[in-house]
Amino acid sequence: MTSLDRLFKFDQFDSPSKRKAIGELMLGISSGDLYEYRVRYQKVISVLESKIKEIKTLHSFLGIDAKTMDFLDGEINAKKDSITLLQKELDTLDLNENVAEDAAVINQLKNNYILTQKELTDLTNENAAIRYDISDSQSFVDSLYQKIDALVNSSKVITALSDVAFKYCPACFSNVNPVAENACLLCGNDSEDLTEEQKDPTFKIKKEIEFQISESNRLVKLRQEKLVENESLVQEKKQEFESVKTKLSTMLRPSLIQRNKEKLVLMDIGSLNGEIKKIEEQRTRSRKLEAIYKEREALQEEANKLMYEIEKMEKGFERELNNKKRLLSELTLQILHNDKDHEEVFRDGREVEFDFGEDKVSVDRQALFSASSMVYLKNAFRLSLFHASCIDSTFLYPRFLLIDNVEDKGMQPERSHKFQETIIATVENITVPHQIIYTTSMIVPQLEGSSLCVGPHYTDINKTLKF
Repeated sequence: MTSLDRLFKFDQFDSPSKRKAIGELMLGISSGDLYEYRVRYQKVISVLESKIKEIKTLHSFLGIDAKTMDFLDGEINAKKDSITLLQKELDTLDLNENVAEDAAVINQLKNNYILTQKELTDLTNENAAIRYDISDSQSFVDSLYQKIDALVNSSKVITALSDVAFKYCPACFSNVNPVAENACLLCGNDSEDLTEEQKDPTFKIKKEIEFQISESNRLVKLRQEKLVENESLVQEKKQEFESVKTKLSTMLRPSLIQRNKEKLVLMDIGSLNGEIKKIEEQRTRSRKLEAIYKEREALQEEANKLMYEIEKMEKGFERELNNKKRLLSELTLQILHNDKDHEEVFRDGREVEFDFGEDKVSVDRQALFSASSMVYLKNAFRLSLFHASCIDSTFLYPRFLLIDNVEDKGMQPERSHKFQETIIATVENITVPHQIIYTTSMIVPQLEGSSLCVGPHYTDINKTLKF
């Protein structure tokens, strides 16, 4: 038995889930994208839950009735309007005495004015740079997710093509002795001693990309927090700039004013500026809360979209699987109906069911037959799977079939002949490149010596080994 033939014997895989996955892969139904969607959904839900906890923590500081940004902005604007009115009141004061301006104070205010304006410009520029870095990092993370998707698909193909157990030695064809559980079925080495990197050649690359994704997401989060913090600093710096500007404007007015009245007005302005500063502090916390609310809404929307895609893909896979199962059932029944004189259910059967995970094929829910009928049913199903792959390009079962065990379970010559004729009838209308190798000691007499036969006919007189 060759290793290629070995690949298509589903009972040799060590778990129902693996047999089911390999079977669906050969049917051309890959759930790789669905798996990735489920993994991403779990990650989004985890982040969403952390955001909800963060919101509860902020509410514990701000109170249940946390004020909105619009409300706080309204309070700030109202107090700024009051300051404007007080400044106009200063302008209407009668000039009655001449007070020399303190040149040092004016120079200090001018320096503060210039410094505050520069700091405000620097913060604005820094915020623009942070927004660009966040956008660039998110694009980079999206490209890394695409690389992981490609690596996962590559790993599945490698696993599907390499997870093959050997029943016979490929060199001398003798039986391979059983080995311990979890051991390699050829060399006997314990697979548990292998590292994940040795088991999966894409493991190291995936881990490096996952680390890059984690690190990039961490940097994005830090930059987003820095952006929220800077936005609050910009508002505070604007208020500071306006305050310095107001003081400088006041100091540069004509010096003949009523000093006591001016002091009272300036005290009111200072008091309002202090209240605005407190509101700005509350606004900073509210801004952070509002930003987290937006993140939560975005995460919830993403989770809803992922769940919608998951459900849609599951339904699509189910429809596709049912259609392909229906096709295989019809093709297998056509072969079984040709075997009229051995099993009643083969002759009159209406439905063939199969389960890759359970390694089971049944006809009208009957799965137990004589040894020769079991061989006939199993090879009829394999021939149907081969036939389906030739007529439907979405199947991934190779268009190659090796059958060398039909006649080792008490198969009668006429029944073997019927199966050979069925194979020939099946491939007559196949137009794509394909190959079937069938070994038999009961060849149909009409085929003896034809172009379909390869190699000599071995008998007791003409033996395979010449000594």
